[in-house]
Amino acid sequence: MKLRGIIALTAGLWLSCGAAFGQSGQGSSPLTGAKGGTNNSFMQFTGPASSMKTYALPNASETIATLNTIQTWLAAQTFASAKLLLAGSTSGSGTLNAPAIASTYVWTLPAATGTLADLAFAQTFTNKTINCASNTCTVRIGSDVSGLATGIATWLATPSSANLRAALTDETGTGAAVFGTAPTIAGGSVSGLTALGIRSTGSAFDIRFAATEVLTADRTLTWVLGDAGRTITLAGNVTLGGAFTMSGAFGFTGTLAGTTAVTFPTTGTLATLAGSETPTNKTFVCANQASCVVRIGTDVSGLGTGVATALAVNIGSAGAPVLFNGAGGTPSSMVGTNITGTAAGLTSGNVTTNANLTGEVTSVGNATTITNASVIAKLLTAFSAGAGTVSSSDSILTAFQKIVGNIALKANSASPVFTGVEDNQGTLKLSSFVTSTQLSANANDYTATDGSNTCSTKTSLRISTNASRNITGLSCGQAEGDIRIIHNVGAFAAVLTNQDAGSTAANRFLFGGDMTLAADTSVTVRYDGVASRWRAITSPGAGGGGGGVTSVGIVGAGLTANSGTCTVTTSGTCTLTTTAATQTDMETASSTSTAVTPARQQYHPGMTKAWAVWSSAGGAPPVAGYNISGNVVRNSAGNYTLTFATAFSSANFVCIAQGTYGASLSIPFVTPNSASQVTVLFRNLADSLSIDQTGYVACWGDQ
Repeated sequence: MKLRGIIALTAGLWLSCGAAFGQSGQGSSPLTGAKGGTNNSFMQFTGPASSMKTYALPNASETIATLNTIQTWLAAQTFASAKLLLAGSTSGSGTLNAPAIASTYVWTLPAATGTLADLAFAQTFTNKTINCASNTCTVRIGSDVSGLATGIATWLATPSSANLRAALTDETGTGAAVFGTAPTIAGGSVSGLTALGIRSTGSAFDIRFAATEVLTADRTLTWVLGDAGRTITLAGNVTLGGAFTMSGAFGFTGTLAGTTAVTFPTTGTLATLAGSETPTNKTFVCANQASCVVRIGTDVSGLGTGVATALAVNIGSAGAPVLFNGAGGTPSSMVGTNITGTAAGLTSGNVTTNANLTGEVTSVGNATTITNASVIAKLLTAFSAGAGTVSSSDSILTAFQKIVGNIALKANSASPVFTGVEDNQGTLKLSSFVTSTQLSANANDYTATDGSNTCSTKTSLRISTNASRNITGLSCGQAEGDIRIIHNVGAFAAVLTNQDAGSTAANRFLFGGDMTLAADTSVTVRYDGVASRWRAITSPGAGGGGGGVTSVGIVGAGLTANSGTCTVTTSGTCTLTTTAATQTDMETASSTSTAVTPARQQYHPGMTKAWAVWSSAGGAPPVAGYNISGNVVRNSAGNYTLTFATAFSSANFVCIAQGTYGASLSIPFVTPNSASQVTVLFRNLADSLSIDQTGYVACWGDQ
C-alpha cells in the first residue's frame, strides 16, 4: 500500500505540471496564461544557447519596438552618454554625447535637409545671419570684406594720413590730415577765400582779412579795427623795410637808417629831441657826448655856502687860484708861501709845520714822529745777557738783557738736548702715535705709514696684520738713541725677525732671535747708533721672556720635549710634542707613554663599543645611544634588531640587555646576528610570551 501511494502521488504531480511545461519549443500558438502570456498574441524569443537571459516586459499595454521596422516613439526615451549611435557609411558611425555639465538641454533640428555644422572644422555657411552683438565675430578687412574701393581696406587697417590720401581720388596737396583745432600747415596756397579770420580763443576774431581789405597800389595794408578800444600787439622781432607810421592822438613815425638797432623800454614815455621833458633816474656820461652843458648855479646841488658863487666869479690859473670875496672853506692841509697879515687866528691847534725837521725826525703841526726803521736799525752797543725779572723801572736795554739771559736757561721746544740728570717728578706723556695700514704681506724696511704719518715723526706705532706676518726691519730715519714703542693692536701675531737680510742693514733688528708680538702685546726698541741696529729694551718674550725663564718642565704622559723640558726660544715660544695612541696601541692596551684621544679611546678592550636605549614601539632611532645606525627595527612583539654604525671585527662580541614595561618582568635574550647587527628578544617571565619592552643594551668586543 505504501508503494502504491507513492506511485499515485507522483502521477498526480506529473499531470498537474504537464500543462505548464508542455510547450517547450518554438511555436505559433499563443503563450498560455500559465507561462505568463495573455492567450491572445504571438511571441517568439530567440536568445543565446549558452546562458539564460531575462527580459522585462512593460506592465502597461504597450508595443515592443522591433529592430527592422520604422518605429514611432510616443514618449521620451533616455539614453546614457555615448549610447545613441547613428549608423552612417560603411566606414563609421556617429555618436551623440550629452553635455558634461548636469542640466537639461533641448536640441531642435532644422526642418530642411542639410548638414549640421561642426565647431572644430572649416565649413562654409550659406544664407546665414550672424548676430555679432551676441557672439564674438572676427572679420578680416583684407580678405573677408568685399566691395571696398581701392585703398579703403589699407586705410582701415592702418589709418594714416598717407593711406587716406591714397584712398581719395580728388585730393590736393600732400602731408598730414588737418583738423579744425590748432592745425599745422606747411607751404601751399589758398585761393577763392572770401575772408580769413585769425583768433586765439573765444568766438571773436583777433585779426580778420576780408575781401574789402586789399593791398593798394602803394603796398599799404589797411586794418580796420572797428573802434578805439582795439589794440594791435606785435610779439617778437618785427622787421620793417621803411618807416613805421601810426596816426591819431598817439601818432608815431619811426624811421630806421641802415642797420641801426633801437631798443624801446618795456613801459614809460619816450623823450623827444626838441621837447622840454624831465628825465628821472638817468645817468649822463658827458665823455660819450659831443657836449654837456651844466649850469653851476641851477643844475648842481650840494655845494657849500658861497662855493657856487666863487666858482662862478673866481679867476686865476691852475694850481694858483685867486679868491675874491669868497671863503676858502676848511682845507685839510695847506702850505703857504709869503703869507702876510696878522696871526690872530692861529692857535696852538693850528700852527705852521716846522720845515726844518727832516730825516729821521719829522713834524706835522704839534706832532713829532720818529720812523720805525730808524729805531729798529739802531745798534745795542756793549749789549750782554743779564739775569733777573724784568720790571717797569728797567730801561729797554736792561729789559732785553734779562729776557735774553732767561731764554738761555730754557730748553728748546723742538729737539731739546738735556745734560746731566733729568728729574721728572710729574708724569711723562708720549702722545704722538700712528695707526698704520694693516699688513697683508711680510714687510721689509717697514715705515708704519698711514697717509702722511710715519714712524719718522711718531713715537708709538700701532700695527696690525691679517695673518701672521714678518717685519724684517724698521725704517724711521732713526739716529742714536731713538726710541719706538710697537703695539700689536690686531688679532694675529707680528714677528720681528732677527738680523733679516730682507731689510737694509741699518734698519734691521738685533734681538738674538726672532721676536713674536702676539695680539695685544707691545715691545719698546731703541736704536743703537754704534751697531746700527734696533735693540729691544723691553720684550714680551725675548731671551726667555725677559725674566730669565729658559725652559719649562713637562709633566704628563705623552708630552715629550728634550728629555722632559721645553726650551723657551728667544721669541718666547715653547714647543710641546704630543704622541697620540693609535688603534693598535689601544687594542694592545700596554703603552704608558702615548696620549689617548677621543677618536681612539673606544678601541681599548675594556671600553663599551655600542649602547642604546629605545622605546617599545621601535621604528625610530634610539632615544639615546652610541655607535647605533638608523632606526631600531621591531621585528615582532618584543623582538628588536639594532645595527652598528661601526661594525665589530666579527660576530664574537657580547651584549647585555634589560627591558622595562610597567610591573611586568621579562627575560632578555641577546643574539649577535652578524658583526654589524644584534637582536634582542624580551619574554614575559610569567607565561614566556614575547612582550614589547623599553629596551637597554650595551656591547663589548673587538672592532
